[in-house]
Order: sequence, then structure tokens, then C-alpha cells
Amino acid sequence: MPTKTDPLSGYDTAASETGLSFRQRQEMGLTIPAMAKLARKMKKAGKLSSELDIAAAQILDALVKENPKAFGKPGINWESILAFIEKMLPIILQFLAIFGV
Repeated sequence: MPTKTDPLSGYDTAASETGLSFRQRQEMGLTIPAMAKLARKMKKAGKLSSELDIAAAQILDALVKENPKAFGKPGINWESILAFIEKMLPIILQFLAIFGV
């Protein structure tokens, strides 16, 4: 059975491992570019922990504060969102290291 894709992005609109669609992740800022921008800002300010699990929680906290409406919807699986951030964070931190942040 074919999956439904977003006509603009080409991404699968079905729920991902976070239980959220691509569009929902975009609204929440759960994309690599958005999280990288936030991690860069936090790292420059000295507010990003060197421990991945703590840094992931810090980024999630900042994302919730930036967009409380998107995160205020019922039924959000917080553990899977945190796990998603923890998976993406090593990639993001490597990009920041490459670009000298």
C-alpha cells in the first residue's frame, strides 16, 4: 500500500517513530535545521550540556518554550520525542563542530 506524501516536501506524512507526522514535527521544531539552530545558540551561550541525554532534554525544553501551542496537544509521547532528539543530537553536534561552533 503506497504511503501518502506531502506534495511540497515529498516526505511521508504518516506518523514516524515519534508518533508524529512530518508536518507535526515541523510545527514543533523537531527538524534537524531547527534543532541545529537552537543547539548552536545554546552552545554559544554555554547553556548546552556535554552529556547527550541532558542536552536532549535541554533542547526539548527550549523547543516547548518557543512553541507551547504545538506541544500543548494531548497524546504527545514525550519519551519518543526525547529519544528522537537523542538520536539526532550526535549528528547536529558534529555539524556544529565542523563549522567551528
